[in-house]
Amino acid sequence: MFGRIAMPDEWHKTFDKDSMIQTLDDFFAEGGFSIGALNEQSDIWYEKNKINQAFFFCADATTKDYRIYSNVNPDTYGLKVLLHELGHLIHFKYVSNETPYLLKEPSNIITEAVAAYFDSKIYYSSSLRSMIGISSEPSLPYYDDFINPARLYRLRNLSRNIMFEKSVFENPEQDFTRLWWNLTQKYMLYNAKPKNRLP
Repeated sequence: MFGRIAMPDEWHKTFDKDSMIQTLDDFFAEGGFSIGALNEQSDIWYEKNKINQAFFFCADATTKDYRIYSNVNPDTYGLKVLLHELGHLIHFKYVSNETPYLLKEPSNIITEAVAAYFDSKIYYSSSLRSMIGISSEPSLPYYDDFINPARLYRLRNLSRNIMFEKSVFENPEQDFTRLWWNLTQKYMLYNAKPKNRLP
């Protein structure tokens, strides 16, 4: 949901899988980074029965065998997801071999910052947008003052979560499902259909 609402409608594009991988390879190569054989070593493309999550993991730090699991289609949203996960991969991959083994794994806070830096490039990098053939400037006036709506989304999401936890402690006997979806409508501006309001 987050990635799909956090970019202009005209930026939603579909690619073929090979060209999307090549775009990612070219983009990271501009910074002197190699993403390796991403298609061969990772399980990234959409399949009906896969979990709808994305994550990076280290199979073998000694041989720098890093992989990504995701369930994305070859489109702009999928590109943004892979930019984030490849940010993790790059951060881990380029840790010096001379770093002591127990210090090789970057801290969670820093590695998330690096990943967020790379996924934000879809908003800030004219080079990347040129590679995927989307307009340099979104047509909606909203983006003139707030080019990355992902930040606003995160703030609203955090506010919803804080108010949920606060309300749970204030009234532990209430209906938590109703509370969650009421707060979701208030802060996320998303009114889920009753059948989709999972507990």
